[in-house]
Amino acid sequence: MSRRKVNKLNKRFSKAELSRILDIYEPFLFIDEVFDVIPGEKSSSISKIKQNDWFFKSHLPSQGSYMPGVLITEIMLQTTVIAIYQNSTPTSSEKGFVYSFDV
Repeated sequence: MSRRKVNKLNKRFSKAELSRILDIYEPFLFIDEVFDVIPGEKSSSISKIKQNDWFFKSHLPSQGSYMPGVLITEIMLQTTVIAIYQNSTPTSSEKGFVYSFDV
């Protein structure tokens, strides 16, 4: 069995770098750090959620603190886009839509 070479980036992306690459800013930049990037294949992220974040005040407040599912999906999408673009900012001709991803 042959082994595929994995080109993992030994880099952690800061929030400022993520904002530049994604062209997304507060309060809609939901990821704080990205690491374990395998270009075009996978990446992992950290999102620091706080009890007083704006979305907790209006999303099912009588039932406790629940993060809206659409925001969880947005975190996954932002993480995925970093795996696609890594160190560059996509040009207008490179920008597109992510219409499917497996969890």
